[in-house]
Amino acid sequence: MSEAPEVQAAPDAPGGPVQACAEVEALAAAGDLERAVAGFRRCWPLVADAEGAARGAASCLRALVRIGNTDRALDLLLPRVDRVDTLTTDADRMWLAATAGWVLGHARSLGMAPERVGHRDAGTAEAELAALGHELARQADRTAGDTATSDALAAALDDRAVSPEPTLPPTRMPAPPAGAGSRLRPPRTPPRSSTSPSAPVAGGATSTPR
Repeated sequence: MSEAPEVQAAPDAPGGPVQACAEVEALAAAGDLERAVAGFRRCWPLVADAEGAARGAASCLRALVRIGNTDRALDLLLPRVDRVDTLTTDADRMWLAATAGWVLGHARSLGMAPERVGHRDAGTAEAELAALGHELARQADRTAGDTATSDALAAALDDRAVSPEPTLPPTRMPAPPAGAGSRLRPPRTPPRSSTSPSAPVAGGATSTPR
């Protein structure tokens, strides 16, 4: 397995951040979590909001999900989800939209998704983003006369390589399973006093403790 790559400043340079992000995702999928984290930390600042680097940003978001940190992927996605509408190439829109839908789906299954994403409720946003990504992939397939694009997208969104435990300290906690009882102990009930407020005395009268 190759070392986590060193990145260059220009996102579109050969071997630059976009390609480095793909390597980071490959490390995460292979379970090489330490090097995936190191590579992510070098790559993300260079692709997060850079023009022409949307595919690299999508790779980094998927890498976070794969290392068990959907929480961090969600935190980075939410301020950028509207970026899908501003991208100028169908390939960039496809990768970012499909990845955004995938991240939101994982967040929802973990009980982490917010009620609203941008101007839509979270469920609608997830469905629309996923549908856009897959429709753009099908368009690319029709143009090329094969299914290479859809196959690549399906492989990138494969859930089987997702770690069940977070690698980095979590920023959001999953919701407890439905029907699970609270881990908190119920409040203790004070013991009943052996002397009632009105204790019976000889002759049937009562006396109140003083």
